[in-house]
Amino acid sequence: MKKRYVWLIWMVMGIFLLPQLRAQENNSAQPDVICEGDIKFYRVDPGENSGGGSTGSTYAWSVTAGPFAGTITPNQGPVVAWTAPLGSTNRVQIDWGASPPGNYTLQVIETSADGCQGTAVELQIQITPLETPTFAPIGPLCSGSTPPALPLSSIEGITGTWSPSTINTAAPGSFNYTFTPDAGQCANPATISVVITNTIVPTFTAITPVCVGAAAPTLPGTSVNGISGTWSPSTVNTATAGTTAYTFTPNPGQCASPVNLNVTINPATQNPLFVGLPTTLCIGASAPVLPSSSQQGFTGSWSPSNTVNTATSGTTIYTFTPDPGQCALPLSTSITVNPASQNPSFVGIPASLCQGTTPPALPAAPLQGFTGTWSPAVISTASVGSTNYTFTPDPGQCALPITFSINITAPNTSSFNAIPALCVGDPAPSLPASSLEGATGTWSPATINTAAAGNTVYTFTPDANQCAAAGSLSVTVNSSTVPSFDAVAPICSGGSLAALPTTSNNGITGSWSPALNNTATTTYTFTPNAGQCASTTTLTITVNAPQTPSFDPVAAICEGAPLATLPLTSNNGFSGTWSPAINNLATTTYTFTPSGGQCATTASLTITVNAPVTPTFTPIAAICSGASLAALPLTSTNGITGTWSPALNNTATTTYTFTPSAGQCASTASLTITVNPLPSISLNGSASCAPDLLTWSVNVTVSAGTLSTSAGTATNSGGNNWTVSGVPAGSNITLTVDDGSCSNTLSVNAPNCNCPPVAPPIGTGASYCAGSSPIPALTASVGGGITINWYDAPSGGNLLGSGTSFVPTAPGTYYAEAVDNLTNCVSSTRAAVTLTENPLPTVNASANVSICEGDNTTLNTSGASSYVWSPGSGLSSTVGATVTANPGSTITYTVTGTDGNGCQASNTVQVTVNPRPSTSPIFHD
Repeated sequence: MKKRYVWLIWMVMGIFLLPQLRAQENNSAQPDVICEGDIKFYRVDPGENSGGGSTGSTYAWSVTAGPFAGTITPNQGPVVAWTAPLGSTNRVQIDWGASPPGNYTLQVIETSADGCQGTAVELQIQITPLETPTFAPIGPLCSGSTPPALPLSSIEGITGTWSPSTINTAAPGSFNYTFTPDAGQCANPATISVVITNTIVPTFTAITPVCVGAAAPTLPGTSVNGISGTWSPSTVNTATAGTTAYTFTPNPGQCASPVNLNVTINPATQNPLFVGLPTTLCIGASAPVLPSSSQQGFTGSWSPSNTVNTATSGTTIYTFTPDPGQCALPLSTSITVNPASQNPSFVGIPASLCQGTTPPALPAAPLQGFTGTWSPAVISTASVGSTNYTFTPDPGQCALPITFSINITAPNTSSFNAIPALCVGDPAPSLPASSLEGATGTWSPATINTAAAGNTVYTFTPDANQCAAAGSLSVTVNSSTVPSFDAVAPICSGGSLAALPTTSNNGITGSWSPALNNTATTTYTFTPNAGQCASTTTLTITVNAPQTPSFDPVAAICEGAPLATLPLTSNNGFSGTWSPAINNLATTTYTFTPSGGQCATTASLTITVNAPVTPTFTPIAAICSGASLAALPLTSTNGITGTWSPALNNTATTTYTFTPSAGQCASTASLTITVNPLPSISLNGSASCAPDLLTWSVNVTVSAGTLSTSAGTATNSGGNNWTVSGVPAGSNITLTVDDGSCSNTLSVNAPNCNCPPVAPPIGTGASYCAGSSPIPALTASVGGGITINWYDAPSGGNLLGSGTSFVPTAPGTYYAEAVDNLTNCVSSTRAAVTLTENPLPTVNASANVSICEGDNTTLNTSGASSYVWSPGSGLSSTVGATVTANPGSTITYTVTGTDGNGCQASNTVQVTVNPRPSTSPIFHD
């Protein structure tokens, strides 16, 4: 801010009774004109007291008029030709700060050392506002065109300089140019934006398909985004069906490219579709109205009428004729009106029911499906008699009411013939299956029980739907006497047996069966004579048969072993003698003869004398030294048990001796097991990797036999020397030597054939605007002798391409992997390189507006970072989010927005200009 200095020159007056102040020379005649925000210096009495004002006086400064918003600092200001003492208040600095433009009054009041206050001295101050230079809009300009020169002065006449000094159209985008006013003009710097545009693609609203022969739609002379031009063909042809491309060629000077617009002509072959049209109605039903448009939106009229006639029965054809120009054909439908003469029919309605039973529900609908209501609504069985039930169909169903009569009858009590008294144990008679009235049912209890004496009432419950009541029957069962007899002592088989008594100890007479038998134990049954209410009873007579003496068996002995004397009393208590005499040299059967009077038979006992047996064993096949050796069997193949010695040895051939356990009459036996030695295998030096790091090899020596390997190839390199090669890197192997009888193994660990570290590539991403073409390439860099492969995943995934440059088919993150050309070793990680598709901005524009001729309106936009309006006719500016439009006639403006990524999109707003009415002037006398 430029500072202005004003000196207050005081004139010393001749009389000093009261100090008289004199302002600077133009304090009242001319105001001090300054710029908004200036800082100025003011002074009074500069010729007194070496520039310090009157001796002993103080000066009070203030702004007494105007909205002062600055600061006043005393003891400030330059000194001219003298030096003011410290503490002088006759000079100040005023920073006008935020004080708005306008007129102000600066006042100073001097107070003498005596305390006398002088007359105020004033100076008028005029603050001029800072002006912002404005310029006519420039552009938008086409990329590569010759730019106009920047103006050296604003519309207001403010002069200054530009930075940058000239417009550059080499690249598209929005560029700011800053204007700095020359000094002393009370003006602010200003910036204008110049937009350099790429070629614009004209856009048009799609033309809705029309029918063959319809009026041809007009092709617009100006695109939605404000591009004017001509069409080829120039007019739409609707004579034939099909799709035609019409080419729009922009007029020169618009930075726009040609574009095609497709127009489709449809054949007139579509049939109208209707949902819910009635097919049958009942006479007198509410007349439905047929729809005036089809499901596809075709409009038209019905013949004979759009209201169905239900006054008379019969079938009528109703035809829908589409309105012209809808590509639709006429449609006919048949509607039948039926007479109201059908009677509902039902099944399952009973003619009669029993009083008090649960009645069935009345059916909700007849067999024909008519809906309706019953009166009464439910069947009642509470009282005897007939009741009518009427079904009334709901309206509009062409059905008549129908009535059913249901009779409620009283139930009959069930009765039965009496059953005579029974004895306990008598066969129980069956209870009757039906009553004397013919009712069937069930009994409780279900059968007569004669097991115990007493009187039992049996209740009869009739089966359902018989209209019968329950009944009962009483049955008496008398007690039964059991005849008693003295027991008969057991006899021996064939002994004497007396006849059994025919009268029991308690006087019951009867007979016995079967006949007496003195050779076998028998149970005899006594049956009382009839009419005694007595039960049968039984009596068992035991007849004992001769028994065989039993003895514990004697275990077999070896030939010549001691043999104990046989017992003279059997296990079951019979005494007697044995024959022949005891023999411990041969197997012998001995006979036991019981002593007399014991009802016992002879018995025999055999004692086996065995000869010694040699144990036999299955031979055991030879084993290799150190192989597993199963324990020797403790029982021979011929059943001899025993033990072996010495302990098993799986490293040397050994003969083992079997000693039988005691008491088996067996001799010792021997068994030899052959143990063969193992072949040896040893390494010749260390394992080594192949040059490609993919395989490794090793040399070994064996004592005899052939060598095999779990991986790679084993080759005899002469005598007992072998080479193992081609083993995959990182794989440990097992070597096996086999001499025909035994084999041995050696494990060899793989040497370290891992790849040396390979540095991953350094990737560089890229971005582009949605819809732009071509898609930019992603790049990556590596050292010499390295190839780059591109994948769609950080590990695994699909190989997409090779090389330092890769063009993806879609945005996303891709991964570059380095591969050593010599070893095929790859980098431990892949470099992530991202291709970003930036979306186009959504440019919002003001709604279409109408104004009067000569008026202006404000147009707004949002959604981007910078904006360019076109055409520029009638606009206050062609750049910015807000512009003022004052067009001479109706016009469509296009605003193109550019976001922070440099992506662009457009929108339009139409300003309609309406003419003003012309009013004649007013005349006077």
